[in-house]
Parts: sequence; structure tokens; C-alpha cells
Amino acid sequence: MIDWSFNLLSPDERHILALLSVFSGGWTLEAAKAVGNDSYIYDILGRLVDKSLVNVEPGNGAEMRYRMLGTIQQYASERLSELGAGREARDRHLAYFLILAEQAEPYLRLEEAAGWMDRLELEIDNIRQALDWSLVGGRMDWKPPGQELLREKDDRQIHRVEAGLRLASALMWFWHIRNRWPEGVEWLEKLFEKGSGEGLTRAKALRALGFLLMHNRSASFDTVLPMIEESIALCRESGPAGRHELAVTLVLLGGVFPDRERGLAMVTEGLYIFREEQDLFYIAEGLLFMGLIMEECENEALAREYLEESLALRRQIKDQDGTGYCLLSLGQVELARGENAAALKLLKESGDYFRQSGNQARLTRVHSTMSHLWLVQGDDVLAAKHAQIALAMSQDIDDPLETIYALFASGLLAWAIGHYTQARAQGEEALALSRKICNEKTEVLAHYLLGRVAMTTGDLDEAGHHLLPLVAAGRYHLNWKETARILDSLGELAAARNEWQHAAAIFGANECDYLKFVPSLSPLERSEHETWISAARKALGGSAFEAAWAAGQAIARDQAAGYVANLFRA
Repeated sequence: MIDWSFNLLSPDERHILALLSVFSGGWTLEAAKAVGNDSYIYDILGRLVDKSLVNVEPGNGAEMRYRMLGTIQQYASERLSELGAGREARDRHLAYFLILAEQAEPYLRLEEAAGWMDRLELEIDNIRQALDWSLVGGRMDWKPPGQELLREKDDRQIHRVEAGLRLASALMWFWHIRNRWPEGVEWLEKLFEKGSGEGLTRAKALRALGFLLMHNRSASFDTVLPMIEESIALCRESGPAGRHELAVTLVLLGGVFPDRERGLAMVTEGLYIFREEQDLFYIAEGLLFMGLIMEECENEALAREYLEESLALRRQIKDQDGTGYCLLSLGQVELARGENAAALKLLKESGDYFRQSGNQARLTRVHSTMSHLWLVQGDDVLAAKHAQIALAMSQDIDDPLETIYALFASGLLAWAIGHYTQARAQGEEALALSRKICNEKTEVLAHYLLGRVAMTTGDLDEAGHHLLPLVAAGRYHLNWKETARILDSLGELAAARNEWQHAAAIFGANECDYLKFVPSLSPLERSEHETWISAARKALGGSAFEAAWAAGQAIARDQAAGYVANLFRA
């Protein structure tokens, strides 16, 4: 039947039908013109629609979208191979979607972001098709007029792998915001296996891969560090042409550097370049990371100042996703300060912006954070509601990182209300997922939860198994908040083991940080702390307790974790 219909077509109609088979998931008239390279394609396409070989339907906005039935597309693809035009058509298809992605890239964090993101979502099957074709390798058979595809002004033809690397890296914010980062990582890794790329193309692709891995906490920093170092080196080697890309790498990856001193230097250098360029979006990004670094360094006032300045810029340029992230970060700062009403307001507004930008992963994080906020305030019903929403959303979008945070929120609540079996199961699931994605930050959370559950249920050996390795030298990179939380739990473990003098010393060593961190602890964590301190004071007697406490306080802050580890080894 299809043979009969095909044979009735004019030669031009047969040729165009065959060429259109390279599309996947439909196409626009503009895309058809790019692949068909025929000024009469609109008329031909209309005739193919009239003959029911191509369907037409509403697309994005007023633009019409065309597609073929699967059987017709398969038939047309076979005819394309017979014509010997398949490689050129697929190269044109790859070229078109590379140009589209690089056209979209500057707008993916501005007011127009939602429209561009939706358009890319509509073309996701074609983007996959183009990336898959780029893996074939070799030089592209078709070079566009004016060499639009080439950054270098020479006569060479672009390599397909290079085109693929540029396409995948131009979509970095799309992969990230629309929670498609595992797919972005997979394409970049496959492309790097096929070819290395050159110069700024390689630098940008390395940055995109490192960014997607680190910002979604799906790889160890040791895995990403070589990518960061090489991307920076390649940008510096490129001189003035690489200055902007250098600044992007410094800001985006300096902001997640475990070495806060170096991270701060990287973000500061990148921010300086963006201020010179007057790039408002990346100035806002730099300010965001400066705020997060300052918060890690316990400079709360400066952290809030940077975050609020970043928020103001994002509102100015109408960066919905960035506005949501700044609001979320400020909400977490207020929660840590015990300013729960302010935190709740910021978190609610953050959720609204993430809904607008379509960032389901960060919306899930908002619900996990709100669950913790309500737990801190003692409202178990609302805490459970948001934990359940976060769990359902994280599993729906299949995001392991957000699933871990949701499991921790739900498990901590389960522990607080005495549902120990559930808390243990969720802690074990969070731990397994953390190890699977090589995320030491969430692994610490899972161990903490499992240690607390074991201690409460009287299994002190199991509690030590989970908690003691967290203070082992060099194993985990803990910030001061994580250290304070772990040291407090180890003080309670020592008390539960009737090691009263050790317990008092640990509580003393951790007192200053605990007092700063206590507003973000649950009522059960706070009450158990007070219970064990009272028990230690009673067991030792006032003077002995004070002496042990003072001995702990005399320990330098940066030596406290090692001091506690040594106490348990003694």
C-alpha cells in the first residue's frame, strides 16, 4: 500500500518525503527547510499532507508541527538509504539542532527561558537523534553557507563528535533545570569516548559534564577535579577568546569546590570578569556561590548580603529558576538561624518559582526542607505531609539525589515519632543510593540517621559502626554544621556506653558549634542532648563533670573531630 502511494508521488515529493524521515517526534517548517534545502519545500510538504503521508498539528505557539506515522517513516527511511542521501540529510539535521541549541543557550536563564525550555522539550527526540548521529564520527558531509557551524575561520569541515559535544554542552542548563541531567551526562560521556574535542569546545564540554555531575552530587569530587582543571587550563590557553568561558567554569565549579579557600578564589576571579562584561546572569551566579561559601565559612551576615544581592539581580533579569534557588538558599539560612516564619515565607515563594521554571528536582528539595522546618517546630503532621510529597515527586522524576534528601526527611521524622523500623529502612535506602551515586554528603546524613536509630533502640555497637567513621581523618569532608551534629551524637553515644568522662569532654569540645546549630535540630535531638548532659553531670558529680567539660573546651576547634575519634579508640 505504501509502495503504491510512494510510486504515485513526483520525484521531488519522493525526495522530500525520504529526507523528512530523519526527524524523530515531528518537525517544524523551519527545520524541514534546513534539512530539505529546497525553496519549494512548503508547497511539497502541503502536497504530502494532502496525500495523508504527513500529518500536521498545532505546535509551540502558532507554529505548526508535522510528523509521519511510524510505518511511513520507516518506509521513507529505507528509500533515503537507497537514494544515498542519508548521511547528508542527517548532517543537516545535526547542524540544524546544534544551531538551535546554541541559539537557545543565552536565553535559558533569562525571562524567555520557559519558552525556550518548552521548545527544547518538544524537540527532545530530534536532539537525541542528532546526538546519536554525531557518535558515528567522521567529518560532516555538509558545510553550511558562511560556515555558521564553525568558530574557526578556515575551510575545514566540522567533525561530527565536535558538533555533538557542542550540542550537548550548549544544553547544560536545559539538562540541569528540567531534571534531564543523567541523560546529559550520558551523552557527554559517550561523546568523549568517541573523540576528545579541541580547544574551547572541549573546555566547555568538560565544564558541562563536571557541572552536571557536581551540582547533582552524582560523582565524587576526585572524579570531577581533572575535568575542572583541564577546562580551566584550556580556557586560559585560548587567551581573550576563552575569557568568558573561563569565568563560567570558575564560578560554576568553584562554587562547589570542597577546598573553600580555592573555591572562593575561583569564584572571585570569575565574578571580576563578569562584572567587567556586565553579564548580569553570571554576576548573579557568582554572588549566589559567594553567599553559599560565606555560609559554609560561618559568615552569616555576608552570606545573606550576597544571596540578597543575587536575588535582586535575578528578579531584574526575570531568571525564574535562579530566583527560586536564591529564595531556597535564603530560606535554609533563616531555618538554620531559627527564624522559622521567615524561612517558611521564603520556601513557599521559592516553590512558586520552581513551578514556573519547571524545575521539579528543586521543587522536591523545597518540600524536603519544609518537612524539616515543620519537624523543628514540632508539627509532625505537616512534616509528614511534605516528606510524603517530596518522596513521591523524587521517585516520579527518578532523581536519586532528591530521593535521598526526601528519605532523610521522612526517616528523621519516623525516628522522632518512634517508627524505628521505617526510619531504619529509609536510612538504609538512602545509604545505598548515596553509595551508588558516590555522594559523601548524603552518605553522612544516612549514617547519622542510622546511628541515631540504633542508639535509641539500644544497639550501641551498630550506632558506633555508623557514627564513628564519620570523624575518621580524611574520610569525609565535613563542614562545621555536619561536624557539630556528628560530635553531639557521639557525645550521647559515649554517655549511653557509660563513658561519662568522655561524654562530658565531647559535649564541652562541641559546645560553641552546637549552640549555633541547635535552632535547626528537631525537638527529639534537642531533648536527647539535654537528657544525656544531665545524666553525665549526675554520674560524674559537679566538679568532675566541669573538669571534663573544660578539658574538652580546651581542644582547638579544628582538632575536635580527631580528639573525639581518639577518645573512642582509647
